[in-house]
Amino acid sequence: MNDREFITGEPLAYFLTWTSYGTWLPGDELGCWHEGEWHQASELFREMAASEMKEPAFA
Repeated sequence: MNDREFITGEPLAYFLTWTSYGTWLPGDELGCWHEGEWHQASELFREMAASEMKEPAFA
């Protein structure tokens, strides 16, 4: 098997987080990562992204 010892005194946990459809659009006030670059908030960019959504945001 594995030659590493499993230490039961240490907690094992995962913190998973993600966004759902339409809740963090490009241009949002949090900023966004797009095509390898960080973009600051842009109301125009956010509105353009929202206009291309096929369904309402899932919150």
